[in-house]
Amino acid sequence: MDLLTREGEAEGSVDIHGCVTNLRHRRTRMVQTADQYAFLHHAIVHTLAFDSKPVQTEGFATYMSDSENEQRLIKQFKQLEITMERSEEEQQASERNSALTKSNREGADIPVLAMTPIEDTVADFLCLTMQEKAACIVDMEKERSLYIPDLDTQTQFGLYTVDNLQQKSTIYSVNRVLRISYNGLGGSSEHTVSHYQVTAWQDNVKAPESATHFLQLVKEVETKAASGSVIMHCKTGGGRCGLFAAVWTLLEKTGIEHEVSVFNTIRQLRARRPNVVRTREQYAFCHDCVREYLQSFDIYSNFS
Repeated sequence: MDLLTREGEAEGSVDIHGCVTNLRHRRTRMVQTADQYAFLHHAIVHTLAFDSKPVQTEGFATYMSDSENEQRLIKQFKQLEITMERSEEEQQASERNSALTKSNREGADIPVLAMTPIEDTVADFLCLTMQEKAACIVDMEKERSLYIPDLDTQTQFGLYTVDNLQQKSTIYSVNRVLRISYNGLGGSSEHTVSHYQVTAWQDNVKAPESATHFLQLVKEVETKAASGSVIMHCKTGGGRCGLFAAVWTLLEKTGIEHEVSVFNTIRQLRARRPNVVRTREQYAFCHDCVREYLQSFDIYSNFS
């Protein structure tokens, strides 16, 4: 890939067959299957034809303030909507996620995504939360979910009981501490979990209003995740949660790699969750979050 990318950028054309043949003279088992050879073609198209080249973090603010930025984002999002061939690894991950109808946990490389619990599935959701030993639940619905009782009260769902131990409101969320208790044939157990109900994203609005507030929420949840897994849920299991997962992933990759490619990050997440970042507004919002992050957290000072 590196050789072909450099060749394409320098000469405006590539010879994939010739490149693979030359490499095989040095190492006979390079590109072993027809699927790998086909994927190489699709990957080169993605790399050379699409505007996916990463931007160094120190130049990202300038990149975003460019007069052509709005049209560039529109073009990138249209390119993102084009169906691309996925690697064998991405296909396998997608198949695993599709089969896991209750939790979508195993094999995923993004936080747990779950459908919004309805009355018949609340007990399953609470079971999932205890099995995962979740440190945090992110509830992307503006209205309070069925499993949340009033402060200092409890609600029972089959063999599970939920107590609302603490509750406070912020400008962007309602933060709670919930205790989930189980009392069944196998004995009794309980688990305490932090719960964030996002209230700053209005219904029928394609993206949150404030990147600053959204980033604050992501960073708080990231801190909680240090002690356990995170479960997120929304109506579709991927729409609003997908944006949250995308921003979280972008911040992590930015801090590690010191460069930004929203296009590549969204494409990788979509290989596992097809409905991640479904609108142009959400795609632009991801860029806004990265820019806000770089400015607010003074990430440049950590690179020296």
